Amino acid sequence: MSAKKKSKSELVSRIDRGTVAGGLAASLIFVAWAFVHIGMEVGASQGEAPTHLKVPPTTQSQVHPAAPSVAEPAYKQKIRDAITLGKEGLDDYKKALDWNENVGGDPFKFANLVKESGAKVNRSVAALQSLRKDAKSDSAAVKNIDQWVEYFKKRSPSHRK
Repeated sequence: MSAKKKSKSELVSRIDRGTVAGGLAASLIFVAWAFVHIGMEVGASQGEAPTHLKVPPTTQSQVHPAAPSVAEPAYKQKIRDAITLGKEGLDDYKKALDWNENVGGDPFKFANLVKESGAKVNRSVAALQSLRKDAKSDSAAVKNIDQWVEYFKKRSPSHRK
């Protein structure tokens, strides 16, 4: 009889209580899902529309005409894209510096990382300068472009001091 008690105690000690609780919880969730799913099918077969899809009727007083949207000039989005590219290049440069500081060991890889980040910043500056001509009628955009060009030129990545 002691052998049976020993085997039961070994079995109980091998069962993980978290596994049992997790399995029970998953089973309860499945049963709840099944009830909801079956309830929706029964309602659909009786010709009812699901309640969460009902749309309240609208009246003429509730319908508002859409306000005419003011079209933004195309160059403004291009300016934002160029600024994003420049910021990405500066972020890549910071990552390259962190890599060199923490991992390092390969000067050619570091030089390549700096060169790639510098190319992004240079493309950004070139794009901003070309967009300056498109935005010459918008003085605020020209001022913004000039500030970002100066910012990127000051922080242009270089691994040589």
